[in-house]
Amino acid sequence: DSEDNLWIGTSGGGLNRLAGGKFSAFGIREELSTNFVRSIHEDREGNLWVGTEGGGLHRFSDGKVTMVTTKEGLSSDFVSAVVEDAEGALWIGGEGGRLNRLHGGKITSYGSSDGIPNHFIESLYVEGKDSIWIGTEVGGLVHFKNGKATIYTERDGLSDDTVFAICRDR
Repeated sequence: DSEDNLWIGTSGGGLNRLAGGKFSAFGIREELSTNFVRSIHEDREGNLWVGTEGGGLHRFSDGKVTMVTTKEGLSSDFVSAVVEDAEGALWIGGEGGRLNRLHGGKITSYGSSDGIPNHFIESLYVEGKDSIWIGTEVGGLVHFKNGKATIYTERDGLSDDTVFAICRDR
């Protein structure tokens, strides 16, 4: 993060931080709703966003934890990917194939009616303005730009329809 800490999400030990050569854990006792952490993102304001399996999205800011769950409009409490776009909006993906955009406290949801396949979202990558790449469990790679989805699968030459991670090179 911006303070040179290394954050690690685990499948049962919650959120871990490596700082100054020492580990510390943050879990249910520290207001995390579950100890299964699937994604971590530090936003431009220094807030740490933590996506959990079944517990929604948590924001760590100034020693306080706030949650964003289905009660606040999130499509699923299983959050596997979180990225930030150029406008400071968070894009959130997870179970159910719904893509959420959190900006200014408002959540907008996109899904099959927007051309996004109804498959688990494994990964997200923001590219420029209004352009996001979505890696799905079995629905291939999706390019969602200006509200329109283009899907790439094995039929298009992708070697597999499961996309766990996306990284752009030069």
